[in-house]
Amino acid sequence: MTARLLAQKLSEYWKQPVVVDNRPGASGMIGAGAVARSANDGYTLLIGSPAEIAINPALYPKMAYDPFKDLAPISPVAKFPLLVVANTQSSLKSFKDLAAQSRDAKDGVAFATSGIGSMQQLVGEWLKRNADINLLHVPYKGTGPAMNDLLGGQIPVAVMGLAPLIPHIKAGNLRALAITSSERNPAVPNVPTLKELGYDFESTIWFGVFAPEGTPKEVIRKIGQDLRVVLADKGVEEQMLKLGGETASASPEEFTSFISDEFAKYSKIIKDANIKM
Repeated sequence: MTARLLAQKLSEYWKQPVVVDNRPGASGMIGAGAVARSANDGYTLLIGSPAEIAINPALYPKMAYDPFKDLAPISPVAKFPLLVVANTQSSLKSFKDLAAQSRDAKDGVAFATSGIGSMQQLVGEWLKRNADINLLHVPYKGTGPAMNDLLGGQIPVAVMGLAPLIPHIKAGNLRALAITSSERNPAVPNVPTLKELGYDFESTIWFGVFAPEGTPKEVIRKIGQDLRVVLADKGVEEQMLKLGGETASASPEEFTSFISDEFAKYSKIIKDANIKM
C-alpha cells in the first residue's frame, strides 16, 4: 500500500510512470536482492522495511546481498506502530494486568505473532527480558491465522501491526494494551505507549527508499527532495493516518544512522533470545 501510494504521487510529480514490481518471498530478501543487483542509475529503487534491512542480517548467516554495502539509503517515508493486544473476552484489561497474570503463569502467557524472527516476536522477546513479563511465543504462518485465533479466543494476546487491528478494536472484539511508537496514535488515542508505562523501548514498522550502492549522490539527493514534496501532500498524510501510520522523512545521512541503531537494537534482542532461522 505504501509503495503504490508513493508510486502514484511520484508519477504525478515526475510526469512519467513509476511502476511497482512486487517481489515477495524470503522475508523481503528477494526484492531487496534484485534491487541491490540493479544498475545504479536511479531508475530502480527499493521500498524496504526493517526485515530485509535491519533484522535479517542478524538472523541469517548467509544473504544474497549486504544491506549495509549494496544499498544506499535515501529517506524513510512512513512508519507504523505495533500493538500489544488482547481478546476482549479475556480478563486482561490493561498492560498491568498482563504483567501481573504472566508472573502467575508457569509457562508464561502465550502471545501470537506472524512468525519466527518477525518484528512482532522481537517486541515480545524484549518485553519478556526487560519488562518482567513472562511470555510464551506462539509463531503463526502469517498475520491472518494469528488474527483468526486471537479473535476466536484460542490465544489470549498478540503483538501485531496496528492497521489490521483497527476495525476489530473499534468493533469491541480486541483490546489494545500498549502501543510501541514513541507517541500515542490518533487511530487509537486511548492506548498508552510503552514509554508511558515505564519501558524505554520503541519499535515501528518503517518503510524507506533505497537505491543500489554507487548511485550518484546528486541523484540520491534529488530523489530525497522529491520524496519530501510528495510526502507533504495532505492526501498522502490522510491515507497514512487511515492505515494507522504517519509519513516520515530524513536525509540520507540521518537515515543511515537510524538504520545502524535499528540493527544494533534488533541484533541484541535476537542474540539474547537465541532466535535461529
